[in-house]
Amino acid sequence: MNFRLTGVQCKVSAFLIVVLAIAFGLCTLTMTLQTSDILHESTSESEKMLRKAINDEAHSVFTGLEIGMKKSMLDGDMDAFSNLMNELKVIPGVLEVGLAKTDLEIAYSSQENSIGTKLEVSGNLSNELKTTEQGGFLLMSRAPLLEADCLDCHADANEGDPSGVLYVRFSLDSFKNAQQSLAAMLKSAKSRTATTGTISGLIALALSALGVYLLLGRMVCSPLNKVGIMMKGMSEGHLGQRLGMHQADEIGDLGRNMDRFADTLEHEITGSLQKLASGDLTFQVSTHD
Repeated sequence: MNFRLTGVQCKVSAFLIVVLAIAFGLCTLTMTLQTSDILHESTSESEKMLRKAINDEAHSVFTGLEIGMKKSMLDGDMDAFSNLMNELKVIPGVLEVGLAKTDLEIAYSSQENSIGTKLEVSGNLSNELKTTEQGGFLLMSRAPLLEADCLDCHADANEGDPSGVLYVRFSLDSFKNAQQSLAAMLKSAKSRTATTGTISGLIALALSALGVYLLLGRMVCSPLNKVGIMMKGMSEGHLGQRLGMHQADEIGDLGRNMDRFADTLEHEITGSLQKLASGDLTFQVSTHD
């Protein structure tokens, strides 16, 4: 079978390759986008879980600080509170724990250089736990209220008044590092997905194109080439050639009709012409419907 760039086989194959390329491209793009969305959702969920874990850990430290502060105030022993702060500050992630006055001046702190500075807390003093993110750390604070047992040491205060502001500064470095790792993993996963999808699509396209090309050659081009050879032979006077096609399609019908035409031409038309040439006018030409 001769290869012709302008042949039917190449033209039809090229058209189907373009159609398949568009189809595979759209499928690959759709799969890549869907996978990217799933990865984004998974990454977002992981970040939420990490943030919750950081909040829970900071809250656990803050709860320990509250319990220790209440006991120290009831016992009137702030040295025990200072010892507690020193114990809490060694916990991984804890940057600072302390107690500020009602005017937000820090009176007790695990970081000595913070004592005497102002605690940056937004809003009014409240007994509700406040959690804010400031730069690279998480700030948890609450203003504990004075109880009746505490009024002996705070004669100028009333029960229910804020006694100060407890606070914990908790580092977000681990969260930010994990966030960066997740972002890098997401980027890498998206790149791998796109690469895998593209390679798979190209392989499928190549196999499909090869299959189409070979199928067209076997089912269309090869039979048509046989028809062309037969017609050329007939034009040269060789009427004994037959195609003998058994395909149950249009090409097979064409081949069988060509064989019948060759039979008629060889046995009836040629014979009648020979009689006519010899002057015999007794022959009859019949049709084959």
